[in-house]
Amino acid sequence: MLDRIDRYELKERIGAGGQATVYLAEDTVLERQVAVKVMNQIVSEEEAFADRFMKEARLAASLTHRNIATVYDFKIEK
Repeated sequence: MLDRIDRYELKERIGAGGQATVYLAEDTVLERQVAVKVMNQIVSEEEAFADRFMKEARLAASLTHRNIATVYDFKIEK
């Protein structure tokens, strides 16, 4: 398991699916708990992945509702 991604210290896996794994993490800069979504390597190697993932992040970031997780950050690494 990963233990850190940039400023996010991964604490535990809280969910997984066909495309991604979600971790409970600590934002070490802002000192708050967050969820970090890590795309599976097979999915991330698809040619159109970056565009789809960016669109999903932008759409989710535009939504404000108490039952929808707030998007604070987004990054694609290869």
